[in-house]
Amino acid sequence: MTLRTRSRVPHGFTIIELLVVVSIIMLILAILLPSMRDARAVAKIAVCSSNQKELHHAWFNYASENSFGLVSPNNYEAHSWAKAGNTVDALRNGKLWPYLLDKGVYQCPADPRDYLRSYSINHFLGGERPESWGIKPVGGINTIPQPGRTLLFVDEDDPRGYNINSWVIQPHGAADQWIDWPGGWHTVGQRRGGDPLCFADGHLETYWFQDPRTVDIDWFYEPAPNSSDLEWFRDRYNPGQRDN
Repeated sequence: MTLRTRSRVPHGFTIIELLVVVSIIMLILAILLPSMRDARAVAKIAVCSSNQKELHHAWFNYASENSFGLVSPNNYEAHSWAKAGNTVDALRNGKLWPYLLDKGVYQCPADPRDYLRSYSINHFLGGERPESWGIKPVGGINTIPQPGRTLLFVDEDDPRGYNINSWVIQPHGAADQWIDWPGGWHTVGQRRGGDPLCFADGHLETYWFQDPRTVDIDWFYEPAPNSSDLEWFRDRYNPGQRDN
């Protein structure tokens, strides 16, 4: 009796089958990658907001321990929250450092620059007095007229090597132009120019630029006629000015 054995023929992917598998993988990646990018972008907004919340705590604690006086937003005064320069020492020598011993909190994760500090303080809150830039800054935390409407920390795009001095814009009644401008480095999907912000009462908002010109500002005193973004920030720079 003769036994017949079946010969084993090696079997693998054909070219067509391989192309089908590769096409499916590419399709899945095409679907998932935008979602992954958006998830990372949303995470950066969350970290930026958390940074500013921690900075607000430090800002408030400083005021509480200093007769409710506001720390200076300018980096050349004795009571500046951060000192001049793009160095760790500039942060450590600032008045808020003892309340927040973490240099990473000073930097927005979406900031494309190599700056150690992305944030600036609104000039209206503790800036030079008695009056400059067309407004009279407040000096105490208990003298802020509308803390829930007043910006405290802002992502600032300062092209001079680090964020120099406080964050200033033209108040209502002045020329329709920016002086300083918000960074707007955050992008999620089709929305370009997002800016997480912290207000004097500690609440957080993310503002998305409505005017396409804002995201392209690259130097000071940029004209901005009829800019809804300029008006929005003016209303929150010193909100009591328009009400008076």
